[in-house]
Amino acid sequence: MAIKVIMKDKKASEIKAKEIMSSPLITIGPEAPLEKACELMAKKGIRRMPVLENDELVGIISVRNILTRAPKHVRKFYPGE
Repeated sequence: MAIKVIMKDKKASEIKAKEIMSSPLITIGPEAPLEKACELMAKKGIRRMPVLENDELVGIISVRNILTRAPKHVRKFYPGE
């Protein structure tokens, strides 16, 4: 987020979220397998993904979360290693 604000050459207080957010929003449900979340994040090149249940935000999963809990799934971000 900080990099996107700096790239706009503005103060953070002058920028609206829609100017720096990723689009379209990629989400996943809370019952999805961790492997599916990692696969989707790798395929879309995203590091954080909102978790929605009944169209309500219930959490955010990140590559760091996956790395700490199931490092074998993070290999999808680093093919060939």
